[in-house]
Amino acid sequence: MSRPILWEPTEDRAAASRMADYQKWLAQQKGLSFDDYPALWQWSVDNLEPFWQSIWDYFDLR
Repeated sequence: MSRPILWEPTEDRAAASRMADYQKWLAQQKGLSFDDYPALWQWSVDNLEPFWQSIWDYFDLR
């Protein structure tokens, strides 16, 4: 049994989110493009080292 989605952001709100900004950054800086969140998630679990390096780079952690 699947549960109903309780809330979903508007397109404008989703486009202005940190997640959307991270996806744009991945495309511009790393040449990575994902069709949707599940594709990004799959990349993140299949490619742990590049994923975590991208987080460090995106947030400019030192």
